[in-house]
Amino acid sequence: MTRSVRAVSSGASLLPVNLVLAVAMAVLLVVAVAVCHFGRLGHARAVLLAGFRAAVQLVAVSLVIGVVVEYVPLFALFVFLMYVVAVRTSGRRLTKGRTGGGRHFPSLRVSPPSWLSCSPRDCCRPRASV
Repeated sequence: MTRSVRAVSSGASLLPVNLVLAVAMAVLLVVAVAVCHFGRLGHARAVLLAGFRAAVQLVAVSLVIGVVVEYVPLFALFVFLMYVVAVRTSGRRLTKGRTGGGRHFPSLRVSPPSWLSCSPRDCCRPRASV
């Protein structure tokens, strides 16, 4: 019984997401842990946990994106949420208070991307520097 492999996109050059890819990624994770262990780097457990956490996060995000892209309002909300999280993360890295306890929210002080603040008529023209 032959099963067809579904690629992420219709492009023939993209990597198919299937069991072979999962096994390859698991083997690479084992190799990374082995290098840390036998090289006595002291981070083998951390590398293993980071690999598992990354895999779980990628699965969760791909499932969310698979649902969200079907509905335009949810998609817009998701893109805005990703923007806010990215700005907050970078803002925390740039400010002295790295606690992230919600006392300050750096993304409120950052201007939105330029494509949000221009009209369709002048969106393609370069903006004058201020």
